[in-house]
Amino acid sequence: MPAAIGAERIANLIIRPGADAFLQKSDSRTDLMEELLNIGLQFDELRIPEKSALVGKKVEDIELHGNRGFLIVGVRHADDTLFVNPPGDTPLEQGDTVIVVGHTEDLPKLRYRYELERKKMYRGTTLG
Repeated sequence: MPAAIGAERIANLIIRPGADAFLQKSDSRTDLMEELLNIGLQFDELRIPEKSALVGKKVEDIELHGNRGFLIVGVRHADDTLFVNPPGDTPLEQGDTVIVVGHTEDLPKLRYRYELERKKMYRGTTLG
């Protein structure tokens, strides 16, 4: 399954020593994004706003009710605590960011369904 392969690769990049430096390089991150797009996948960071139905829910609420066209590879809480490959009982709150890998046509549906805000990217770097 391409989504699983892409998610595993990204998770490995995040948890391996030196991965942070790798991801900080805009060229490397851009290359990874382009490689995922070539196989129909997209890596995205989706912020949970106050109005989202996910506020007060758990990661498993997305996974169980989702269309399985994506994988959650991380959750970054508003205090910058990062959970890679988060367990299903990881709580979600306003201001948290869900890091997902999924099919390019499925991620907009996920954003719409839960009223998530896509983090703005510029040249492979997250803004805001």
